[in-house]
Amino acid sequence: MTLDLPLTYGDDFNERGTRARKRYGTAGRGRLAWPAVVARCLVPLALAAAPFARAAESEVTAFRSEIIPFETADLPQQAFLSGGPTTKTRTIAGELSLPNTETPRVPAVIVLHGDGGLVPNHSPWVRALNRLGIAVFNVDSFSGRGTFAKAHGFVFIQGSANVASRMVDAYRALDLLSRHPRIDPDRIAVMGFSGGASAARYAAMQRFAGARAAPGQRFAAFVLVYPNCTVTLRDDAQLVKAPVRIHHGEADRMTSIDLCRDWVARAHKAGADIALRPYAGAGHGFDIPDGIPPVERPDAINVSRCRLRETDDGRLVNSDTGRQLDSDDACVGKGAGGGPHGAARVAATAEVTEFLVEVLTPR
Repeated sequence: MTLDLPLTYGDDFNERGTRARKRYGTAGRGRLAWPAVVARCLVPLALAAAPFARAAESEVTAFRSEIIPFETADLPQQAFLSGGPTTKTRTIAGELSLPNTETPRVPAVIVLHGDGGLVPNHSPWVRALNRLGIAVFNVDSFSGRGTFAKAHGFVFIQGSANVASRMVDAYRALDLLSRHPRIDPDRIAVMGFSGGASAARYAAMQRFAGARAAPGQRFAAFVLVYPNCTVTLRDDAQLVKAPVRIHHGEADRMTSIDLCRDWVARAHKAGADIALRPYAGAGHGFDIPDGIPPVERPDAINVSRCRLRETDDGRLVNSDTGRQLDSDDACVGKGAGGGPHGAARVAATAEVTEFLVEVLTPR
């Protein structure tokens, strides 16, 4: 049976829901190499960010929320690889959480969900960023397309909600926020989880940014949380001039950290400001809040060990066979799962927020 895989895959196990001192394994170039972990919780981290426009000290971290619809479009995989046009126009929406601050214009982070859709582990991230005076735009790429994650089995997200379309969503959201009266258009980052992290990964590549971003618009930073790095694309080491930071569990059975290490090495050699932060013992969905049980699906198809590459004629093939990935290929296995990992979640929260404060603080 041939597996018609999109550019990302997997049932994002966030749907049900380390080492904090270990330094990042690969530092990027430029002033925004990974910082040391100097914060053990969000309160001292916020106090350390003196020049940043933090939210008022209050239990209420968001000033208000706005549900904002915006126009985007589908991008079939073949058009994604060939540079072809988008197809069907869609109206999707996102929830903008504005921080409780009187600062006229604030920085923002666009959040891209994984293949499970909008899930509970996004909320702590929104609160953490709002406390630091950062707005958060949580994009829902599924509902407006009539796509919903299944509660059973191993899901391949294809069709209108594939990762290429979600990359388009990211750039349309950037255009939207760049014109919002409360958002500083020069201080907008994107943060993705699992499939959404894969969309952010492609958004960071010069090849796609040049084709999909509105003229004069750019992301200030990219944060990728357990992305899929299975696919090697043409020129995928040529990244835009913005820092890219990856957070990945070393025990992730859904998306391979080793394949992400390979991509980071290629991009770093090409001069990109990129680094990967591993978390010992953490799996997929490590940022899920404690108390939500892990998910185990022993019969699920697992292709995390497969390496795909783009051919000269714009196809994706198994690097080992030179053919389209097939269920009988040696790299295809079974078994999937993920769930919370408290130490990794705490460390990642401190490190990501510290990084975003650094990169989004006015100069």
